[in-house]
Amino acid sequence: MELVTNETFTAKFAVDSNKDGVPDKYQIKFTYVSNDETILTVKDATTTDPKVEYITRALNSDGTYSTTNPASPTGTGITKTVAKPGLFKFNGWKAYVLNSGAKEYLKDGANDIYVLDDAGLAGLSIDTPQTEVFIEAMNTRIGYVANFKIDPADGKFTNTTDAVTSADVLIGSSPTAPSFTSEPARKFVGWYDETDTDKNIVDLSKTKITDKDLTFVGKFMDEKDVSITDDIVLTGKGFTINYADLTSLTKDDVITKSDAKSWSSATGDKFNPTISDDDLAKIKAVGPEGGIVTVTLTVVENGKTVTRDIAVVVKGVSTNTDPDSSIGITAVGHTMSNDAASQYDVDEAILRAKAKAIDVTYNTEVSVTPNAQDIENIKSTGVEGGFRKQRFTAEKDGKIAETSVNVIIEGTQTSVENGGSDSLALTATGFSLTITDALALTGEGSIPLGKAQSLLVVSDKEVTEITANQADIDAINNVSENGGIFDLTYTSSATIDGVLVITSVTVKVVVAGDNVAVNGNLGIYATDFVIPFDSAKGLTSEEAIKKAAISCGMPYVNHRWLGGMLTNFGTIKKSIRKLEIIKKM
Repeated sequence: MELVTNETFTAKFAVDSNKDGVPDKYQIKFTYVSNDETILTVKDATTTDPKVEYITRALNSDGTYSTTNPASPTGTGITKTVAKPGLFKFNGWKAYVLNSGAKEYLKDGANDIYVLDDAGLAGLSIDTPQTEVFIEAMNTRIGYVANFKIDPADGKFTNTTDAVTSADVLIGSSPTAPSFTSEPARKFVGWYDETDTDKNIVDLSKTKITDKDLTFVGKFMDEKDVSITDDIVLTGKGFTINYADLTSLTKDDVITKSDAKSWSSATGDKFNPTISDDDLAKIKAVGPEGGIVTVTLTVVENGKTVTRDIAVVVKGVSTNTDPDSSIGITAVGHTMSNDAASQYDVDEAILRAKAKAIDVTYNTEVSVTPNAQDIENIKSTGVEGGFRKQRFTAEKDGKIAETSVNVIIEGTQTSVENGGSDSLALTATGFSLTITDALALTGEGSIPLGKAQSLLVVSDKEVTEITANQADIDAINNVSENGGIFDLTYTSSATIDGVLVITSVTVKVVVAGDNVAVNGNLGIYATDFVIPFDSAKGLTSEEAIKKAAISCGMPYVNHRWLGGMLTNFGTIKKSIRKLEIIKKM
């Protein structure tokens, strides 16, 4: 063979380094080394020292020595040790000489560097005048490391207490995930490549180790954020929408607004969540008052079904959220009798208004608190009834949501007509006039005087279609100089669910005159009456009051005028209401 070198060989005569009786110039020292001692070591199998052997060149036919006759290494008695056998392996031998400290590898006739296995090593024949040849063991990479990480807050590996565990994986093979246990409140949703900032779930069975180490991180979610069946993962959260936007709402909009996503924790395959037509219809059926609706996200894949309930808060007249839309609160305007109003309390307020609040993200209930002052205002409503407001508040984690509804108490001056999805309410109060004003009174002009007000209870819409009975107005216009007390009926109307709904209420109008006196909210009226002379002689004041009251069709007190009947009129009204309730018991 040819030795590719320009080195001039100089022999030292009769030098015998190994003391075997053969001068060095007739031998070749073969030193076995490794191309990387950290990966592959080459040792003498007996002494565990570096392997070295002196091979005497072939003798001439006459038995003499020559410096150019061939010599071959034996390659025996060698222990080769790979430090990481899962990642590297022995890959053959190369031979080189040192030329000014640089390696010069021996080549074959085709000018290719010799790479020999153990069996072929003995066939390496050196016939150049070299005294030392290095036989270099080569290694090659056969695998890389797959690392797996889990945050201790999420879980732990079963084979180690560390947050990272590793495994050697052959090139072209797929890593296998180690076993682990999750913390109770955390759910495993897949592995992702540590270098992937989007944290897309990978399919380990289709991930091949090729040219580098890989690190996979376990992705976990809080159990309240995710629904899982086997390896099918479904996420999604509640959302809010304005009532005005319901008309154009589609099923795809619901999926987008809820940020619904689904995938396989094993393969990373992505699926498409849906909602049913019925659920979409349920959302769109919410009225202008708004409301909170629960709908179900669903994924069906590979014979597995995963569902997740979410809250949809439709913001309307009496449905609201906190500024961050974290809490939704809803209630419905309603009506009640005067008797029921006297029993009104916190529980009744919540029950009658169907008040509820919810954590929008997690679809969990939040407690509702009705305003205490509003409750007292409703309880103190007199027999005349009236329009009231009830406010509600919900609070969680410093977030506050508020709403209010109409509460209509039916009474002598407040009426309600149910129209299906809503109710029409009307209230008014009696008022007094001078004779001059009475003569000029019109139906339209009487409405502000009677504080007539009408609205749709649930949708909280003002109804302006209020009219005064013209016959009643005519009677007031024809009042005499004596004055009088007149009935005035107001009527309002509105269309509810395509049907015309009408309600009315009657109040008293006091026209001050010769026979009528007015003091604040009180008017007193009497007319002349005739009695026989004989009867008049014994007429008492009690009888006179009674006859005067009867003559004009009014109630009267003729026995004892209760103290405070004028100055404490509000208390007297409450006492009368209580008496009426007792009579009905």
